[in-house]
Amino acid sequence: GKLFMAGILPGLLLTILFILTIIIWTTLQPELAPRAPRAGFKEKIASLSGLIETIILFAMVMGGLFLGFFTPTEAGAVGAFGTLIIAVLRKNINFKEFVQALFETTRISCMILVIVAGATVFIRGKLRGPGCASGGYIQRCASPDNSPFDRNFYSDRLPPDRTVSSRTDGLKAFF
Repeated sequence: GKLFMAGILPGLLLTILFILTIIIWTTLQPELAPRAPRAGFKEKIASLSGLIETIILFAMVMGGLFLGFFTPTEAGAVGAFGTLIIAVLRKNINFKEFVQALFETTRISCMILVIVAGATVFIRGKLRGPGCASGGYIQRCASPDNSPFDRNFYSDRLPPDRTVSSRTDGLKAFF
């Protein structure tokens, strides 16, 4: 939680710098941001109606995080669920779009997990040649400390040039 909260000050500073950059840029080149027509008081109030839900959601997520009600991961879940509720109440999303969003989320999450799993295999030990599993992976396979499920899982996934000794050791420990 503290690491997440430590990012708020740099985020606010960056926002202020963006605002100043836009002000300076549009002052030097006014044609980049032409003036909009003046809005009346009623139009200004009406435009704030969409902001209320956002402020409530922000207060729930950040307030819960700062007060220690939930962790950053849980805060993300609260924010995602709150956004879904707001979208349903505003009728911005239908069931078909919701299901499509779930499939896309699952697809992207799986891609990330495959990348992490692949990186983990290569981080665990020295590579023993092109296309071979890492040393730590092979040692884990034959380790007597593993449960029978682990030994079987690891021994079935060894590359062909490592199967004779490691798989035999793993199977001996399994049976």
